[in-house]
Amino acid sequence: MSKIKLLVLVLIAAGVSAAVYWFNQNPPGVTVINPTRQPKPILEPAEVEKIRTLQNTNEVYLLGGVSPDDTIVMVIAGTGEDSSNAYWLNLQTGQRETIDAKIREFFPQGEIAWSDHQTAVYISSNANGDPVLVTVPRLAGEIKVEALGISGRPLSLAPNGSRLLLESGTPDRMELAVLDRETGQTETLHSYSGGSGPVSIAWTADGNKLALVRYEIPPEIASHPDKIAEMARQEALGHVPLKENQYLATNIIEIIDLRGEDNHPMTLHAADGDGYLFKEVSWSPDGQLLLVKMVSPSQPAGRTHPSLVALGAFAGRSSYRFYDADLHLVKTLDRPETEAPSISSAMFISPNEVIVTSAYGLSMRLSYFHLESGEFRVLPTEAGTFGERLVGFQVFATHRSRQLVYSQSSFQHPPEIYLLDLEGSAPKALSAFNAEVAAVNQIRVDEVSFQLAENTIRTGYLIQPAGADFPPQNVPIIVHHQGGPGGALTNRWGATPEDPFSLLPNFGISVLFMPFSGREGFGPEFYLALADRDNFGQIDMDESALAVQYLWKHGYADENQVGVNGCSYGGYVVNQSITQYPDLYAAAVSQCSIMDMVDYWEFNPYLVTFYEGSLPENRPEEYRRDSPLSNADMVRTPVLLMQGTEDFLPVKLVRDFRSAVAATETPVELLVFKNEGHSLSLPSSKLYAAQQQIAWFRRYLSP
Repeated sequence: MSKIKLLVLVLIAAGVSAAVYWFNQNPPGVTVINPTRQPKPILEPAEVEKIRTLQNTNEVYLLGGVSPDDTIVMVIAGTGEDSSNAYWLNLQTGQRETIDAKIREFFPQGEIAWSDHQTAVYISSNANGDPVLVTVPRLAGEIKVEALGISGRPLSLAPNGSRLLLESGTPDRMELAVLDRETGQTETLHSYSGGSGPVSIAWTADGNKLALVRYEIPPEIASHPDKIAEMARQEALGHVPLKENQYLATNIIEIIDLRGEDNHPMTLHAADGDGYLFKEVSWSPDGQLLLVKMVSPSQPAGRTHPSLVALGAFAGRSSYRFYDADLHLVKTLDRPETEAPSISSAMFISPNEVIVTSAYGLSMRLSYFHLESGEFRVLPTEAGTFGERLVGFQVFATHRSRQLVYSQSSFQHPPEIYLLDLEGSAPKALSAFNAEVAAVNQIRVDEVSFQLAENTIRTGYLIQPAGADFPPQNVPIIVHHQGGPGGALTNRWGATPEDPFSLLPNFGISVLFMPFSGREGFGPEFYLALADRDNFGQIDMDESALAVQYLWKHGYADENQVGVNGCSYGGYVVNQSITQYPDLYAAAVSQCSIMDMVDYWEFNPYLVTFYEGSLPENRPEEYRRDSPLSNADMVRTPVLLMQGTEDFLPVKLVRDFRSAVAATETPVELLVFKNEGHSLSLPSSKLYAAQQQIAWFRRYLSP
């Protein structure tokens, strides 16, 4: 055989092998979306343009607190890092002045401090990752960036910029130090085992005192990660008595006075209390009272002992305690309105007044509390959700004018900045960054309450196209499930497939937004029900199914008009629902979904252990029952799957799920987005995914 013929045969064989491999990876029903070669639009041009406008929402972020003279705040707004601009926003007029664009290169990595009425300072890092101090003068215009030249990692800057807290050392032993910016001197405060650093830091306004929340991990444990992992697993299972619980035993508050020669901390131990953990700290403006967020242990039904999993990440509830400067308990605040364990935060607005931001019911609320009189009232904000920040939420108080400034969004309103007088007047919009988007968003929102069973009532929102009747009659409705598990479902802006509240209703498809068991804002029993006994993988799917039956019974939709949608844990609920209720939903869309609980346990063992109440090797059948992939042959609902190639949830498992569903001859398609992670981030990906979602529901839901 000639060399040319041999070469041709080799090339043919290679081509066939490549084709076979490509087909196995991308069989019919699997489409790979390449961001450099976007597919053609599948909806009409006017609809594509409407989606583009809805998704072209400016993220609006309050960078820090109000200036000392109560006149301005720093805001950054834009649709992405490259298109964002920073502004000085006047609190009385709403006028804004553009800040030097260089600020985009040096985004704050902590709280904003004010060195005077007109100058903000904060910590950031340069292109090499080295810490820098950024000074933003309002009058001079150009920002100043100064290399810190420090040894260690900056943790926190004092509110007046006078001192900087640093941490340095080795994985086995760390040191905490403070840098005096005026003298340039660094003073070591104390040292501790690796992993024992501050989890919450609070300065007094003058920068003279520190309060820290830490976990003082014993060296004999800190140097043995296997021991820590085994302790955490047993604790998550509820096998560890509270008096032996290492989270509780090591949890402390420290107060350090930086003015004296002796910086030895004053310490309060959680183990000496009632089983609650110290979570967050903040000082009163005069430095006389310390506000402490407390979180309780949680004990789901069927567990022998309560748990404080992952430093209280799945706490049952939160409350607040007030200590004097000597760590003597002065007052407590413990109410249903403030008990959401992770979606709550508090701050002083005067020496004896506090504002609590928390999820309560279907929205986030601002509540006022007076320490001396005990007065408690919910402030008159509109229904919605406040923007998050590094610690807590984008809610700040003025110093003397008794006003709050905050970032908020809702189903009907994209994010903007608002000003609220504490004396009771309605909030005033200070910004209009998203006026064009708001004008395009044509929806109506109605609160609903469904009697799902004799003792089960669930409340939520039905979001419909503007002009729709309420209650509706025989219209397509999607039951939407949010990521999690845990967290709160609150009224907020969303125009993407994973948050379609203001997307689908603008295209004729209504959305039922209803928190089922396992969510915050409705009390500890409601929140922890997802972890009770064998409820995980079952209870919220069952409640969702009852909600669908309610829609049918009351004529909101017929049996061919209800679909289901979700991303992340919400995607898991979608896939688990269509395996358990194969004839219930007329269509499903699932994005970035958990498919196999054993695989997910490898990624997040403490979360899965807590919710399952067991380890995979001890109850393999329960893990299989709770894994959509293990039951994919039961699916009869047409399902559209979307997954990013860089998602920490393996795309291979989604491919396997698609193949198993396809084997039943049920309609199933998979969109694989290259270079996307757990959430779609590229505008082109969001735009195309939204078109596919709308088209899928239109195809399978009766109009």
